[in-house]
Amino acid sequence: MANSFLPFFIFILIVLVVIVVKGEPDLTHISAYCGSRHDESPLRKDQATRLTQGAIGGTYPGTDFCGFTSDNSYTMYDRYACSAAVSQPEDCTDCMKYAADQLLNQLCKDQYGAQITLGSCSLRYEFDPIPGCF
Repeated sequence: MANSFLPFFIFILIVLVVIVVKGEPDLTHISAYCGSRHDESPLRKDQATRLTQGAIGGTYPGTDFCGFTSDNSYTMYDRYACSAAVSQPEDCTDCMKYAADQLLNQLCKDQYGAQITLGSCSLRYEFDPIPGCF
C-alpha cells in the first residue's frame, strides 16, 4: 500500500519544484526618480540605452553592479541590481527590460539621470559618479 503512494508523491514533488523554480519577477513600482535636467540629444539617449542594455544582459539574482560608459562629450554611470529572491536569471533580465523601458521611454524620457526601484530589481543612471560605486 505504501508503494502505491510513491509515484503520486513523486509527481506532487515535481509539480511543486516546477512552480517554485519558475517564478515571475515582481514588477511592482516601489519608487522612481527623474533628474531635473532635460537633454534630448541623441548621444545622451544612445549612452543611456547602451548602459541599460548592459544591465539587461548581465544581471543575475543577488547581483549589484556598477558601470560607466564614456565618450568625448559625456560620461554616464549606472548601477543595477537584481534581488536574491528572484529564482532565475531570465527573471532578472525581464525585470531589467521593464525597468529600462520605464526609465527611457515612459517615466524619465530625455532626463539627465533616472532611477527606478521595482520589487525584483533596480536601475539607475546619471552623469555624476554614483555614491558607493566609484
